[in-house]
Amino acid sequence: MAADRINILAGSRPHRKQGRAIVDDHRFIVIVKGTRSGGTWAGARAFMRRIVRDIERVHARGERWRYTPGAAWEDQDPLLRYWAIGPVYSQTLIQRREISSMLAPYWKQLVLHRAGHRVWLAGGVLIEYKSGDRPDSLVAEGLDGAWITEAARLKSEAWTDGIRSRLSARPGRPGGWCIVDSTPLGRNWFFEAFARRALENDAHHDPEYGYHHWTTAENTCSPETQADVAKARRQLPPRIFRRDYEASWEAWQGQVYEEFSRSVHVVDDTRVPALLHVVAGQDWGWSHPGALVVAGTDADGNVWVVDEEYASGLLVEPVEGGDSWVSRARAKCERWGVASVDCGPDRPENIDAYVRHGLPARGADDAVHEGIQRIATWMHHASSSGDLPAVAPRLFVHERCVNVIREIEGYRWRPMTLAAREEPLKVQDDAVDAMRYACNGLARGEPVNKITPRGNVVALDESRRTRTRSRMRSRMWGGGR
Repeated sequence: MAADRINILAGSRPHRKQGRAIVDDHRFIVIVKGTRSGGTWAGARAFMRRIVRDIERVHARGERWRYTPGAAWEDQDPLLRYWAIGPVYSQTLIQRREISSMLAPYWKQLVLHRAGHRVWLAGGVLIEYKSGDRPDSLVAEGLDGAWITEAARLKSEAWTDGIRSRLSARPGRPGGWCIVDSTPLGRNWFFEAFARRALENDAHHDPEYGYHHWTTAENTCSPETQADVAKARRQLPPRIFRRDYEASWEAWQGQVYEEFSRSVHVVDDTRVPALLHVVAGQDWGWSHPGALVVAGTDADGNVWVVDEEYASGLLVEPVEGGDSWVSRARAKCERWGVASVDCGPDRPENIDAYVRHGLPARGADDAVHEGIQRIATWMHHASSSGDLPAVAPRLFVHERCVNVIREIEGYRWRPMTLAAREEPLKVQDDAVDAMRYACNGLARGEPVNKITPRGNVVALDESRRTRTRSRMRSRMWGGGR
């Protein structure tokens, strides 16, 4: 069976805007979509449709695959080569599932070989799955086409220094095509490189680019998604809803935590309930302050930021019984029964020092945007309106955390440039970074070992110590993802 006999829409029906994107014949197809709106589904089918069309064209010119009997698959020269690219490895797994679902009815007749990140189709068609987290690895011979999913989250150099040049025209072959889909992240490099060229009313419009935009609510194929949009509109901060569900190009500016209000979120001892799971976040400092922030969850899942330490010029380990981060962290851990201290991963030697002194330290989840969005969502609140119930905040800060409160109110987005993703300013952000580490740790839900409120330190498992040190050194020296 030939690969050009694939029915890419077998058993499915796209909504109107998906259908237009799938049959678009522009060289570069730009799909800007809301979350859970079927953008990846459409991107996969547009990708396979273009591959089928390429097969028909090369066969019409009389070209055939020159298979080398006995040679390893790695040494075969494909007739047509394609890449499916995600910003991280987990995204490529989604691409594989979508493509495999289309190939499933034809698997025995069509798929010649599959191993690792490669799949060979009959007639010499090679599809390779690539992660864009290391742009310098995106080198190869020329490509006939590519599909990039969640392109706004890709590093800009992956496109400018790698993928784009692989799509250049070759002797006997026209330039390769590319399909990109993404939810926007402000007017970053993705907007500049793709969207502006695809928008017909923009001065940078290029006729080789086709533009497709739809919101989550326009995914009429999924009633469950439709119902969830109304809930999300109420439950999420407006700017997050506009970006994720309405695929808005609006850039985030001004205050990072604009949802924060002292009258709503700042509490005293009378408001803090019993905490079930408590962690601490540690941001390291020397010339600028370091910060340790303690946060916990109650029985209803609310988050309470209850304590802090804030100091500059403070040694990590004690010297002759002097003050140190170890002694301050131990005091907070013993007071609150901390399950883990999630530490900034930029100082693995400091994490080792905490571990040596019996503190349940681990490298923090340093996802900045995900952490900010999580905290902003927990802060979000809205009064009742008509038939819609009120939305209650889920994050509160004790009044003793004066530095956390001060930094929340002063935390600002960096002025947006077209070449960069939204980033918060790195100014007076030590306490808010420590708070983010703690909140990411609560969401992570993997306590290392717990210090009881009575002050007994539970010894760390040596194998966990080894894994923590190895992971931190790997991050420090660039040896891991």
